[in-house]
Amino acid sequence: MTEKTVTFEYDLDGQPVTVTVARASTRMAVRRYRLMVEGESQDKGNPDPDLGPIRRFVFPDVASVTVSVTGIPWPMTADEFADLPDAFTRIWRDKVYGQNPQWRESQDKEGDEKKESTS
Repeated sequence: MTEKTVTFEYDLDGQPVTVTVARASTRMAVRRYRLMVEGESQDKGNPDPDLGPIRRFVFPDVASVTVSVTGIPWPMTADEFADLPDAFTRIWRDKVYGQNPQWRESQDKEGDEKKESTS
């Protein structure tokens, strides 16, 4: 089976960057979960209120389905990803969730459940 992919280009301070992301296979979904667990463990050892959500949620979503990157070092860590410009990572995340809308929906549901339990 061929993966469904989307590629985008971004000008990162004059440096052209090309990123390709895929629709998640089951293997990629398991990789995402493993990265979430690793991010949670890393955050426990070195807690940071700003990096925690990136390590546990944002970066696993992005890294697990990114199949190629040119123009910047890849692979990278969640902490390195966190230092990239928001405009760039926002596009990257939008492409990831465009290919994998089920991940966005599950995050929205989890957020709604947390809101309801605190109300």
